[in-house]
Amino acid sequence: MTDILIKSRGLTLRMVTPNDTEAILGVYCACEDFLALGPAPKATLEMVQKDLEISRQEGGSFCGIFNAEGQLAGIADFIPSGFEGHKGTAFFSLIMIAAQFRNQGIGNKTVSLIENEIKKDKHITEIRSAVQVNNPVAIRFWQKNGYCIVSVPEFQPDTTIVYRLSKKLVK
Repeated sequence: MTDILIKSRGLTLRMVTPNDTEAILGVYCACEDFLALGPAPKATLEMVQKDLEISRQEGGSFCGIFNAEGQLAGIADFIPSGFEGHKGTAFFSLIMIAAQFRNQGIGNKTVSLIENEIKKDKHITEIRSAVQVNNPVAIRFWQKNGYCIVSVPEFQPDTTIVYRLSKKLVK
């Protein structure tokens, strides 16, 4: 995979490298309002390293989201195909936009750009995600982007409770 995964006017998504770990930690720190909803409310370097490793193990694409000025505004992690053994399913694992960059359309544009990248694989028929039930802002965000809740609340090993989300792709 190339260094730059997706480039659009005003936004660039690129695969992160070990050299980006400190910058990613900065985004995580700027998202502690989100982290506070789960079992680990404070961002740590170990949290970042664990997320990077899980993404690698699951075949994910862990990307930095850079604005037009080249600032790291957020991160996105997605599995482009083969989620849970289903060849035709992709998965959004994580999108976090640093607090100072929120409400500028970066999250919506990121979802759209990644969806367009995923759709290049003609085998993909569905994109899934999950959202914590105690995060109404994120629930509205995903629904606004066309995702539907397709499960009852599910308990996770990390003690969070999530809804599973799905968006069927029109071919």
